Amino acid sequence: MSGRSPDDDPVQDVRRAEALFRSSEHAAALDILDALDIATLPPSILDRALPLMLMAGEATAGEEFSLRLLGRIERLTAHGDLDASSIVMTYRAEATAEPRRRAELATVALDRLSVSTAPVSRHRAIAVLLAAKVDLGQGFDHELLAQMEELERQIDLVAPVDSALAQRGFLAYQVGLLDESRNALALLRRQARIDGEPFMERIFTIHLATVDVYAGRRTAADDLRGVTEADAVLSPAAARASGLIALRGADEAALQAVLLQPTVQGSEVHGALTRRALIGLAAARREQWREAYQQLSIALAHAESLGSQEPGRRMWIDFDLARAAVGTGRRQDARRMTDRLEILSRGSRPLLDGVVIRIHALLAAEEDPPRSVEMLEDSVAVLSGAGFPDQLVLSLLELGRALASLGRFDDARQVLERAHVLAHQTGDLSLGLLVDRAMALASSDAVLAALTTREREIARAAARGASSRQIAEESFTSVRTVETQLSSVYRKLGITSRAQLMFLLADRVRAERVGSLPRRAERWAAEGGSAPTGLCG
Repeated sequence: MSGRSPDDDPVQDVRRAEALFRSSEHAAALDILDALDIATLPPSILDRALPLMLMAGEATAGEEFSLRLLGRIERLTAHGDLDASSIVMTYRAEATAEPRRRAELATVALDRLSVSTAPVSRHRAIAVLLAAKVDLGQGFDHELLAQMEELERQIDLVAPVDSALAQRGFLAYQVGLLDESRNALALLRRQARIDGEPFMERIFTIHLATVDVYAGRRTAADDLRGVTEADAVLSPAAARASGLIALRGADEAALQAVLLQPTVQGSEVHGALTRRALIGLAAARREQWREAYQQLSIALAHAESLGSQEPGRRMWIDFDLARAAVGTGRRQDARRMTDRLEILSRGSRPLLDGVVIRIHALLAAEEDPPRSVEMLEDSVAVLSGAGFPDQLVLSLLELGRALASLGRFDDARQVLERAHVLAHQTGDLSLGLLVDRAMALASSDAVLAALTTREREIARAAARGASSRQIAEESFTSVRTVETQLSSVYRKLGITSRAQLMFLLADRVRAERVGSLPRRAERWAAEGGSAPTGLCG
């Protein structure tokens, strides 16, 4: 900031910088803006120059550089007029991590900024407040969005990434509005491509891939690969999208690559949140509830350190964390988490409502199995219109298991077949493996339904290849007793040999083996409960 612009005409310099920025020549735009005498700029020029400087700085040298630049500008304008300080306050609000404080600063700036003096900064302050409300779990404020759209009809300097349409794209899916986000992001990406703005196109593609993953669209992986395959460093948003794609594809090698890849400087907590969440979500997909609870609890702590209360901002880790709490016997924790989700939903968010009903059903399963089935049927009905196929599959999976536990095997098979079709239609292979395993177990349970509890135990052990002596030793009984009980099993099942028994229960044996495969995350937990150095930020 030399105190003189190249042409001594700040208006022309800002216009040149705008043109360069739109052409993705961010370093050149920054050079021009950096030569301006910020302390003497009229508010109407500062209003246009400041956001360009910060965006060009981040695009050129990263988030940390942009934050240092903002600090310098704050010092230079500290004794300026109220309009200038309010303009700078808007961007300080945007850079503030704690969402409640961010909302407070944005509100003060909005009260001070007029449309005539600083329309761009007023527009940005509304965007900051909109995002802060999402972070605080207050939903997506369409009235604020309408104010942004009205301002955009009056000003001509709104970068695509800051537009009302972009806020719709970035934020709506995080509160469950997938179609609203997807339509906005698809339009923005198409326009960025037409305008020759690869930086903007990349940002929109990353978020669109995330939306497509949640919506069960198979195109997500191909779209994302095209913009990140050469990256040595990932943004947290790109890491989240890449990790979720690997998770749903049951691609452990790809997931490990994401976990090992560093994220951009200045985003350490966001990077740690993303990595821990992905490790925990992967464990939940394997139904390794202890590991899932441990990793997702750490991820939740990271999210809360950022002030984030919206489940979508937290990659929906609340859902699997509540399920892991049930799976590890932490029933009060699960109830507390579902109570919070109910408060956030207030009966108006089908995604949250359907998940809450599912967790309540699992909590009720032990005491009232028929009631648990009814609740799971309600969960399926609610989630059928929510737009998140993975959550619908999970409720169908739990319903199928609950029906099988009541001996309603035909009903269980129908429910699980629906889950199987949906999981594979959406390309969610990790959920498909869980569903296929449940189908195999339910089928074998139907076969074994005529046996006593002891006969079922012996039949399963024999089907796994255990000898009569091994079964006898494990159950502290005699070989003769085991052989007698096996003969009873053969008679009831209409077979005559151990080989036929193994064939009859082969699907169950395979399902049990899939469920017990060791995973790297489990080994990390055994070595101290955390991922290797470098995996978490």
